[in-house]
Formats: sequence, structure tokens, C-alpha cells
Amino acid sequence: MKYVVLFIFSLSIFSFRGISQENDLDNILKNENFIDSILSNLSFTIDELDTVVFDINSGNFNSDFIEFPVSIISDDSIYSLDFSFEFNSLNYVYDTVYPLISPVQFLAYFNTEDLRLRFTSNSFTIYPTLTPVVFVGFNILDFSFCELNFFEPKAYLNGDRCSVKITACPDPTFIEKIAASKLVYPNPVIDELFIAQPQGSKVYILDNLGNIVYEKFNQQMSSTISMEKFSAGVYFLKLETSSSVESHKIIVTK
Repeated sequence: MKYVVLFIFSLSIFSFRGISQENDLDNILKNENFIDSILSNLSFTIDELDTVVFDINSGNFNSDFIEFPVSIISDDSIYSLDFSFEFNSLNYVYDTVYPLISPVQFLAYFNTEDLRLRFTSNSFTIYPTLTPVVFVGFNILDFSFCELNFFEPKAYLNGDRCSVKITACPDPTFIEKIAASKLVYPNPVIDELFIAQPQGSKVYILDNLGNIVYEKFNQQMSSTISMEKFSAGVYFLKLETSSSVESHKIIVTK
């Protein structure tokens, strides 16, 4: 199938160059050496040297969210990228997958039955290598996001199975950094929201229209807010002290 597509693509190139007469096309089709030379210059053979990299080491993260790039290592001409994996759904909630290249057709889907995130994409232009082509994002419910939270990753280039590489956490203190910056969790939240804040801070919760729907002055270093009466949706938590104001987006689910 790939060679049929490539063959049609090769004929299209020559038709744009003005080779449109039937005799000229007949001569090209009969010239097997010429066709073979075209095919040999474009590689489509996917093997163990072709790799899809889930680069957690280069991820962007804060107390509530992480996104990490996916890149390709290949010496072939890549026109499609597909991958899937399971993850620790107790600690992380899938948020988004978005491509960094254009034009590209793609579809991302998290199957709640087999708990696998699936991504498929293709393009008429060659995918770049050794540079991020996709970002994957998760909301963090727990304090860590390391390679051990991936299960059974699979990847395909041009429809053929390839190898997978998952980079390690950025450094040995990765978990501690997340924990130290974790001020509001879990997020998304269903019933109770835990807040670690400076002593003597004011806590506000605003709806997506900017209306204050919750307000409290806390003397303690931590507090718990019941979210059972909140409707499902997006809210904004504001922690205010005499010297600073900090905001967090909160997602309430039911």
C-alpha cells in the first residue's frame, strides 16, 4: 500500500513538471530502473531504530498540571504517528493532546473501559524528527509524575510498530518539588478540597463569571472546603495575604 501511494505521488510530481503526454508517461512506467531509484531515495522501512520518545524529562509542570512532549527519532520519511498507553488514573486525569506541527489531522481519545489513551495522526508533509511534535497534558491528583506511571506504551510510525522510549524524571527530587508546591488538591475535585496556605490568609472561590461564591478567613496553615453544594464546572480559587495574591483554577466534577 505504501509503495502504491508513493508511486502515485511520484507520478503527480512529474505531471506538475509538464510530463503529461501519454507517450512520456508510458516511457516512465516502462523504465523500471528509474522507478526503483525514486523509491530507494525515500525510506519507509520502520524498524527498531525508529523510536517515539515520551520526554517526561522535558515536561512543564506545576502543582496541578503537567504536560510533556512526544518526539520522533527516525531516519525515514514519517507521514503518520500513532501511540497509546495506560497511566495511573488514580493519580492523574487526562486533559489534552495537541500537535505542534501543521498541517496535521489527529484524534485523541481516552477509553475509560481499558484505561488507555490513544492518539492517531497523519499529514501530507513529513513529520520533523528530534523535535517535539505533540504535547500530552494531565491534571495531577497526586504528587508525582514519573516514567513508572506509564503502562504498556505502544507506538507506530507510518502504520508500523516501532520502539518506545520514556525518559526519566527530571531529577531525584522531582516528587519533592511537586509536593512542596502542592497547595490545592485534589483537582478536579468531587466533594472536599484541601488547601495549604499561609497563616492568616483570605480564601475566595469565584465562578467563571467572576462572582464570589465562597469566602473565608483562615488562621490555620491548612483548611478543607466542602464542594458538595457546588455545581459541576470551572471555578477560581484566590488566596490573598497582606503581601501576595495567588490564583488556582479548580474543576468541580459530579
